[in-house]
Amino acid sequence: DTTLAYCSWDYPDALFPHLTGSPQTTGAWFAPDSTAFDGMIDPASSLPGVYLYVVTPPTPCPNDTASINVAIPRAVYAGTDSSIVICRDTPPFSMRSKLGGQVDTTGTWTNALGSVVPDTFDPASGNIDVYTYTVPAVLPCPDQSATLTINLDPLPNAGIDSALVICANGGDYPLFPLLGGGPDVVGQWLEPLGAPREGTLDPSLELSGDYTYVVFGASTCVHLTCS
Repeated sequence: DTTLAYCSWDYPDALFPHLTGSPQTTGAWFAPDSTAFDGMIDPASSLPGVYLYVVTPPTPCPNDTASINVAIPRAVYAGTDSSIVICRDTPPFSMRSKLGGQVDTTGTWTNALGSVVPDTFDPASGNIDVYTYTVPAVLPCPDQSATLTINLDPLPNAGIDSALVICANGGDYPLFPLLGGGPDVVGQWLEPLGAPREGTLDPSLELSGDYTYVVFGASTCVHLTCS
């Protein structure tokens, strides 16, 4: 008797060569459900279990039977590699949903450092990284893995409000250094009446009031503004 194991995606295989002891070629095969069987196992569709090879000799000799116990674990699927670019304001999502194909849900995510991370990714706090999804398999099937590369576009940042008191006969004064919070440098200044302007204040010509610095989001954050 013999024990064999195939992965469900393996090629068809003839069972007869796996019999031991120089068996006669005149026998008949039976599947685990006792139905007649042609001796060719197809892991994609054949039943797992005990396959019988029965040789029927002339009377009064008894039948001689050999068995092969066949295991066919299912191949696992981790999906196909993917790469995404999203804005930091995107709601949390399942990273599995961003892989291609019908992904098995029994896998584990790790980051580029090999640390285990949850399937749910929160763009507000998550890191730009290459994440690997690995699905364990039962031998002889191999483990499978796929990668998800996540790039994050930053939210627009116009800085923190500030105030300035300056004499009307004072010199020109740049407004950008007054902003706190590390603002983006690609913004647009607006005067108190709302018209665009440059970021240098000439107190002898300008109005008193609120000068607004507006930063527009880029790429996947284009729908956002910050002022």
